[in-house]
Amino acid sequence: MISVIIPTYNCSDYIIEAIESVLNQTYKDVEIIVIDDGSTDDTYKILKPYLHKIKYIYQDNSGPSRARNVGIQEAKGEYIAFLDADDKWRTFKIYLQLSLLEALPDVNMIFSNYAVIDKNGTLIVDSYIEKGFPIFSEYKVKIKGIFNKVIPIKKICNFDGLLSDSYVYYGNIFDKLFMGNFILPSTEIIRRSSLRPPFLFNEKYKCAVDQDFHLRFSKNHKIAYIDISTTEYRINRKGQLSGKQNTSQLILNTIETRLRVINEDSEFLSQKRGLIKKVLAKDFLRLSYYYLSELDMKSSRKYAISSLRYKPLLIKSWVIFLSSFFPPFVLSLIRSFKFFIKSLSSKK
Repeated sequence: MISVIIPTYNCSDYIIEAIESVLNQTYKDVEIIVIDDGSTDDTYKILKPYLHKIKYIYQDNSGPSRARNVGIQEAKGEYIAFLDADDKWRTFKIYLQLSLLEALPDVNMIFSNYAVIDKNGTLIVDSYIEKGFPIFSEYKVKIKGIFNKVIPIKKICNFDGLLSDSYVYYGNIFDKLFMGNFILPSTEIIRRSSLRPPFLFNEKYKCAVDQDFHLRFSKNHKIAYIDISTTEYRINRKGQLSGKQNTSQLILNTIETRLRVINEDSEFLSQKRGLIKKVLAKDFLRLSYYYLSELDMKSSRKYAISSLRYKPLLIKSWVIFLSSFFPPFVLSLIRSFKFFIKSLSSKK
């Protein structure tokens, strides 16, 4: 059996689509656990017709980490999957990924590519993983190049259709996840036996939760990937934790996670010192740029200096550091001019 954990907070417009996408799976031995993280909308009313098909748990608002941990504790399945309440699965997801996990006993997690839909469920793009995570553009890496092992899917499990011509990639990817998260939780399935403390979600965080969890998990477990979109990820809905209002906290939590890993692993620190400096310099640069865009000159300058401590010759950090001395109205004019040029380009 697989236990599907759906944390939800004020997502009544979409949660039925999420649940139905699980019920419509070709694989049927499924347990659905909905953790209502203190919703104030009509979530419970919407879910009433489904209470005989799901396990519903209400908790005071505590964040997604607590909701997922509660779901793990309640789960009865040998496998655990997470599905955000505004996302949905394609019908073959569980069968395909579970078949691959069964065939790869030394792998403890499998994730996939994903499609993007708008708030109305309209497909925007069918393959988004390399566009959705900054690691791929910042470090010029490809998702398939992250793994050191690859096998054709048709060699290890029977799966009819065009998908059988695809591959499964797997291996130890801790170093790459240190550079940045690239696993969307709604795409992953994990062996229940590997989800024991400390490999649960850090309840201290409400953003950068995935970076922290996946980095810690990958330190001790092999992870697999299929370049097939099994999940439809919804963007631009109101209240998403990935919104701009959470940008600074997301970056700060990510930096804290990485610093903790460094402090706990002296071997990694000694072997990957160059990588560590590069990654942290980019983190602080991103934070500095964010504050510059918000016209918070003092904070922007502070984090530009932090970036330069790790990489003194990073030109972008110097540019932002010097820009932080401009009067705010000058930066506002520059930003308005950039938006104007961008709008002209989009009309061509």
